[in-house]
Amino acid sequence: MIDSRRFRSVYAAVLMFTLLAGDAWRYTISWYGFGVVIVALLTISVLLLVRERRHWKVRTLPLPLLLFLGLATASIAWSFYPGASVLGVAAQLATTTAALAAAVTLSWDAILTALGRALRAIVGLSIAFELIVAFIIRQPVLPLWVDYGTDMPPLMLLWSRNVLLTGDRIQGVVGNASTLAFLALLALVVFSIEVASGRLRRVWGALWLALAVLAIALTRSATITLAIVASLVIVAAVLLVRRADTARSRTAVYASIATVLA
Repeated sequence: MIDSRRFRSVYAAVLMFTLLAGDAWRYTISWYGFGVVIVALLTISVLLLVRERRHWKVRTLPLPLLLFLGLATASIAWSFYPGASVLGVAAQLATTTAALAAAVTLSWDAILTALGRALRAIVGLSIAFELIVAFIIRQPVLPLWVDYGTDMPPLMLLWSRNVLLTGDRIQGVVGNASTLAFLALLALVVFSIEVASGRLRRVWGALWLALAVLAIALTRSATITLAIVASLVIVAAVLLVRRADTARSRTAVYASIATVLA
């Protein structure tokens, strides 16, 4: 089963979703459920690395990565909070193991496909979640399986603040407006690549691009808006430079872009 292309495709999509939207797991199935998901993904990652051991060696891994992991592990010895440090290092090692498994066993096309599927799930579920809260539940929602011992917990602890119809910033299944805005921007980039490369049909691509733009608009993130503007400037710059015939015209284009970005 572990050698099945379908199995690895599902594993990759779930892995990407978990890396990008771990809070969605914690808010729905609790920290214990999230722990089960992590253990399952880590187990599969280790099995894949063992299965593909002929394709990678520890000595071929990037030296900065190995040095960082070594320093992080050694820091437990002088940490004032050794328990928390052990948990942090364990999380880092688990994440690195999963990333290595993905890099070793998946092609770039497979990684892009998995990332696109994960982002479609995040964007789609976020918009659907906020619609359900706004039209059916009609009140703020706390993470499931959590009792804060008060009728009015701090706003930062709310999973959804039920603000879709009030014009405030939605938080989606990740429970954070800024995180959702970043993921929606990433989705915009990935979906555009999928459409341009033919991996995603134009009709579906247009739909998902529209949903990503809608998610960005509903999060009302000034930072992401500026990032989009900067990205458009860079894209325009690349197109202008490619069409520039002389070194002087290219220099003029570069100067104009620098002025705009400044």
